[in-house]
Amino acid sequence: MTASSHDSGRSPLMSPFCSGWRKHATDGGSTAQEEAGRMALQHFFRRGIVFSHRDFGAALDCVRASFATGTHRAYLYTGRGPSAQSMHIGHVMPFLLTRYLQDALGLPLVIQITDDEKHFFRDIPVSGERASGLVVENIKDIIAFGFDPRKTFIFRNTMYMGDMYPTVVQVQRMLTLSAVKNAFGLKDSDNVGKAAFPAVQAAPCFSSAFPRVLRRLAGDPPLKCIIPCAIDQDPFLISGTQRRAA
Repeated sequence: MTASSHDSGRSPLMSPFCSGWRKHATDGGSTAQEEAGRMALQHFFRRGIVFSHRDFGAALDCVRASFATGTHRAYLYTGRGPSAQSMHIGHVMPFLLTRYLQDALGLPLVIQITDDEKHFFRDIPVSGERASGLVVENIKDIIAFGFDPRKTFIFRNTMYMGDMYPTVVQVQRMLTLSAVKNAFGLKDSDNVGKAAFPAVQAAPCFSSAFPRVLRRLAGDPPLKCIIPCAIDQDPFLISGTQRRAA
């Protein structure tokens, strides 16, 4: 799991940190905080299944501020690449963790469906009946996890790019081709979509990618992003978030 932060190293989620999570979830007096405090710490944390993070404590500070002010200062972001009509256990785990965090912390959630990525990397069609079928079946599976429909936004990259594109452009401007090639092992013979995609996956780390979903008042700071994900997704996220913040 990661938070959109600028710490260059990953820190282990040890039991003292889990105690800190409980403190953030229970200190205070708001109804939302009391409800969070009644939830047991999820077994993914207790058993070390969630084993690393980037700046999760800072994100929890924003959550705590949300409890105090009644306005969201953080949100959740995860995603799914529709390469098959069903998920395996590795796909399921981040969604289970995300569901727990949404229930415990009451946060809004954005879920990215990366149909473009699967076209670039797996040659899966990006349009037509097969493509739509894969996307629909995957979204059905995601809905079945029981996320709060009032706080959850599921979007397909090829259909949502309009609102997100200004943020994508800013991330792309900060990335160099050599850095992307080195991070992901790309070759000169690869299609340019592979080189451009990391910026698309990193863009939802910034609340500016969702001007109509994560609305803020003028002058409000950007929302902190908490990203439950598998460790293999870390290069996609950190390459874009670190450079845009620099």
